[in-house]
Order: sequence, then structure tokens, then C-alpha cells
Amino acid sequence: MVGNMINEIIEAISVHFDDDKDVAVDCLRYIAEKTADDDVARAILSHVDDMGYCPLCGKKKLVYHIVEGGEFSLCRKCDLGEDD
Repeated sequence: MVGNMINEIIEAISVHFDDDKDVAVDCLRYIAEKTADDDVARAILSHVDDMGYCPLCGKKKLVYHIVEGGEFSLCRKCDLGEDD
């Protein structure tokens, strides 16, 4: 279990900013950047990725659907090298 109630903090931020995901991602990435606990940072950045945002830059990822029924997502900036 990740300590410091991080799962509850992630959920609280996500719920509070449910109508503005960009702000939620900014808050979560800020906490991940400032923490000295690698497990906490990993948990936060994993959640950001699960939300469909790039954990490195915070941009919304592009989702690609594969004919076979799967999908994958890429960041325009970090994965594709596009400028802002």
C-alpha cells in the first residue's frame, strides 16, 4: 500500500476538479514533482496516465483505435515530437 493516504488524495483532487481535468492533472503532477517519495510519485503519474494525460508534460493524449478492437494513446509532444 502506498502510504500517506495518497490514493485518497488522488481521488479527492480528481473528484473536486471533475469538470476541469486539466486543473486536476496540473495539481497531481505538481504533487508528484514535489514529493520525495518515489512510490507516491509513481502512483500519481500512473493515475494521470490512466486519465488519458501524459504524465511527463500533462497534455491530453491522442487515442488511436486499432481494427482488432484495442487502442493505444500517444502524447503529441512527448511521443510524436510536435510543438505546443
